[in-house]
Amino acid sequence: MDHIDPAILELALKHDSEIKRLYDEHRRLDREITEIDSRAYLTETEEFEIKVLKKKKLRVKEELTRKLERYSGHLVAA
Repeated sequence: MDHIDPAILELALKHDSEIKRLYDEHRRLDREITEIDSRAYLTETEEFEIKVLKKKKLRVKEELTRKLERYSGHLVAA
């Protein structure tokens, strides 16, 4: 996702509901991770929860990146 043009991302978010859903999910997971990780002390359960959330966030990012690459490819071809 880091190599996707911000203009293409903005366009995709406006016109593709699945990309928008994935983007929102990625941001939500990031906020959850940050909120838990900012605590002074983490229980073992919280540490495990962070690991699970990070894995989910990565899967969402990978899917979002694939969809954005396909989306940008369609724009170039058009």
